[in-house]
Amino acid sequence: MEARSVIEVVEYDEAWPVRAAAARADLISLGVFDAVEHIGSTSVPGLAAKPVIDLMAAAASLDAVAAAQDALAGLGYRRFEVGMPGRLFYYRTRTGSARTSCTWCPRTPGTPATSACCATTCALTRTTPAGTPS
Repeated sequence: MEARSVIEVVEYDEAWPVRAAAARADLISLGVFDAVEHIGSTSVPGLAAKPVIDLMAAAASLDAVAAAQDALAGLGYRRFEVGMPGRLFYYRTRTGSARTSCTWCPRTPGTPATSACCATTCALTRTTPAGTPS
């Protein structure tokens, strides 16, 4: 029989947008990202959700994000391979707070910074990948 994971859904926490804004500020300060957006269920005021702050970010290139690996590690982000070409997935866990996941994609010239990968990224980050802390 296959083991099943328990998915925790909790009442809305007014700290979620504050945590997302803080994570966004940390990431923007690295100078690599064109935009960082809070997405997913924790971005909807009043909605019960998994306590995972989902962020989507756009950068000029994935190479630029990969070059910032040490800086991202300094912020507590660890890369997680999801096998999805053209995307990088990172997560961090902080004791006593929601986990943060962030997916980066290259910006498409002439489009808003985060619109090019929104639909795919939302589907990706709404699911906790096997082997990551929930």
